[in-house]
Amino acid sequence: MKEKNIILIGFMGAGKSSVGSKLAEELDFDFMDTDKEIECMMQMDIPSIFRQYGESYFRSAETALLKRLASKQRTVISTGGGAPALEKNWQTLNQLGLVVYLYVTLDTAMQRTGGKNRPLLQQSRSQLESLWQKRQLTYQRAKYTVDTEAKSIEAVTKGILDFIELEGIKFTKNKL
Repeated sequence: MKEKNIILIGFMGAGKSSVGSKLAEELDFDFMDTDKEIECMMQMDIPSIFRQYGESYFRSAETALLKRLASKQRTVISTGGGAPALEKNWQTLNQLGLVVYLYVTLDTAMQRTGGKNRPLLQQSRSQLESLWQKRQLTYQRAKYTVDTEAKSIEAVTKGILDFIELEGIKFTKNKL
């Protein structure tokens, strides 16, 4: 029987990578950050991919990667913030496992990512607000939401583990 994956979605700065790594450790799962995977595949960082090829090329690479993950199991998958925005990606993510939305306000997201080189942060405040609001409509389709505002990685991880228990999903630890 195939065991489910846990897929973390949310805006940049929500904590998907940090929480995902901790959650994978708690569950004894593998961890995959789709942004890091794309960077490795293309041998360049995301800002360089955006500059050289554009956002639509990056989104195509993201979609192709998600499709290749169909055979994955026992993996916590941290997606890029825009991955669930495409309907075909949303469907793929739901087929991969339990989708959990990590909520963050725009102000906190900007505070957490402000010093980082993120292509989408190069927009005006009003453009970022529009992007944040538009993505909320997609993210809110997830079955579960965990608010990450002023919470530690451990607290957010515990919230996700509580949802897993609520869901009645049994995750067995790997046997050595």
